[in-house]
Amino acid sequence: MINAYGHAVEYGPADDEGVAYARKILEAMDAHERENGSSLERYVKGLEAFDKGYNQLREGKYDDAIVNLQRAADISPHLPQPYGNMGLCYGFLGQKKNAIASLEKALEIDPKYELALANKVMIENGMDEGVPLKQNKLEFVKYYAEYGESAGRSYIRELIEKEKQLLTKSGNHHFSA
Repeated sequence: MINAYGHAVEYGPADDEGVAYARKILEAMDAHERENGSSLERYVKGLEAFDKGYNQLREGKYDDAIVNLQRAADISPHLPQPYGNMGLCYGFLGQKKNAIASLEKALEIDPKYELALANKVMIENGMDEGVPLKQNKLEFVKYYAEYGESAGRSYIRELIEKEKQLLTKSGNHHFSA
């Protein structure tokens, strides 16, 4: 989307309302990145590395994903998502300590990042060092677009509700307040 805004500004007529909007968005994003010691150009490079790493994670290419996610984290160290996804990669490689360290880094950046918190709890309690995580319950979500304060939804709350429904259907329902 950032590239589309850039093309609109570069090729569109200067007095066009849509071009003015695209320019305003790009300027705001650049200002935000500069506040964090970066630039919009660096952010785009980080986003490209993140997207590549994220796709490699989805494909099960965990070592390659870690390389690209680390590159994204190096470019934009104020973003928690690369660390959160590296945590999963390390988990799938059986590296519990590295997985927890990456997830803790994500939570250090954003203590309200529920995906990192949920994955950290799962790894701490459901995995042994040297034994890779199983992928049977891997769910890919765009956390900041779908959940969190700005979306008004809680990933953890919805996860708990799903578990309650499964337990209720199976007859194992032991809940207390």
